[in-house]
Amino acid sequence: MDEKKEKTANDLAREFLMGELMAAAMKQLRAGDKPWLRLPEAQQKKIIEEVKEDVKKAVIAAVELIASDDRTRFRANVESVTFKDGVKAVLTMSNSEASHELADTAGSLVLVVIEDPYRYTAPGPNAPKAESNQPDLLEKD
Repeated sequence: MDEKKEKTANDLAREFLMGELMAAAMKQLRAGDKPWLRLPEAQQKKIIEEVKEDVKKAVIAAVELIASDDRTRFRANVESVTFKDGVKAVLTMSNSEASHELADTAGSLVLVVIEDPYRYTAPGPNAPKAESNQPDLLEKD
């Protein structure tokens, strides 16, 4: 049996996310020519922002993978929703393989998942911060 088919979407997302997060960190480590503490605060802030953007992309992709459970998926704009004798939604999307698969399901039941990966990308209270160029005068050694 094919090993890939045995893995769940959560397994795939976990592997993908771990690899992408490590790649984001390694990209910055490889690019650095000075130790962190020797970098000016502005450069530290720039590096933190670049890592944040790389990690955000990885988290968004992982959330999409988990939410879809590795099924056919596509992004669509919700053009309208009408409440009358049930609910009717009109979606617009680009022409792709997924749109043809959607057309093949006309008259069938489909699962619509509304996902918002950005709710997982806000930096938390433990997010790294740049070191001040001037340390506190009262700082203890």
